[in-house]
Amino acid sequence: MLCFWIYAYYRFTEDYVRTLIDMMSVDYGLREVWDEETEEVSMFDFADNDREDFSMSVDIGSAAYWSELMQVQTMDNLFKMGVISDVVTYLEGIPEQYLKNKSKILAKLRADAEAAQTPAANMPLQAQPMQMTPPVGNLAPMM
Repeated sequence: MLCFWIYAYYRFTEDYVRTLIDMMSVDYGLREVWDEETEEVSMFDFADNDREDFSMSVDIGSAAYWSELMQVQTMDNLFKMGVISDVVTYLEGIPEQYLKNKSKILAKLRADAEAAQTPAANMPLQAQPMQMTPPVGNLAPMM
């Protein structure tokens, strides 16, 4: 399910196209246009445009796929170039459906990073070997 703001954007796009068609029908009048079927220039009267003749619904399926794919490619490139060096930041930018168990992987990485930052709190105390330093100077026994 898409978020409300995405639907609002698609609605805005449809309204924008309707406005452009209205402006073209009022301002353009009779003009030369390229006809792809006959592959020649012909005259077209934009005042004859009727909005009901046009389909202005936005196809959201392929656009959503493309943007997610581009998001993954962008994150890959940023990671390869070293712009993003943190694995957690990289994975946060990858869409959920491209990485199974993404939230579990991120939780594990965050826990590992936190454990690495505080090693003294998580490790048992170990005896440190004493380092003996040789005496400095001439220490001859006194007689």
